[in-house]
Amino acid sequence: MKKLIVLLLMTVATGGSAWAQYINNGKVLGKEGSPISGATVRGKGLMSSTTTNMDGSFSFETTLPIKQIEVSYMGKTKTQKRTEYTTIVFGTQDGSGRSTSRSEYPWFLVASGGYQFGGEYNSPMVGIMLGYSESWGGYLAGMYGQNDNTLLTAGIIKRVSKTFNVYLGGGVAQYSYEDWWEPEVAPVVDLGLLFKFNRLMLNFGMAADFSEVASFRVGFGYAF
Repeated sequence: MKKLIVLLLMTVATGGSAWAQYINNGKVLGKEGSPISGATVRGKGLMSSTTTNMDGSFSFETTLPIKQIEVSYMGKTKTQKRTEYTTIVFGTQDGSGRSTSRSEYPWFLVASGGYQFGGEYNSPMVGIMLGYSESWGGYLAGMYGQNDNTLLTAGIIKRVSKTFNVYLGGGVAQYSYEDWWEPEVAPVVDLGLLFKFNRLMLNFGMAADFSEVASFRVGFGYAF
């Protein structure tokens, strides 16, 4: 009788350990690397689920090994291959956990107004700026003013935070004092700040040559 009881206990213990022997650990982060708490996590195709803790971490057991983990949060769902410690980042394509995640609206178009001054080449100017902003990006910009004063620049953009970008570039400027004045062409350095609020873009920029002429601009635009 004692042997039978011991055998039954061993069978229950062995069966219990086999019933839940696969542990799945990981973390859910936002696209800027901040933890997401309260997200629903499950093995893909399974009904039972768990939720993430305050630090975004999760842990759940399955009776069989799973290949993919599914996360749902605020109406969005993301599935990712299970690893030893699975980090899932909302807002990225690869879910690698890097803070350099894909922006929701990376392209933008900004309309700008500004003023060029220096010597005899003072002139109000208008123009546009077209760019692409991820962790790194680029832009093209053009300004036009009276007497055919023209500014063309291009460069790189670095995203500092979700709402703040800096850019640096170079180009050429054409200056003319009067319609009959022989235009002067000079290289310029271009730099500025881009602020992004969802789809609204705000630009503050300056371009200057290596003498006395500079132009300042302010622009508003749309991200898409």
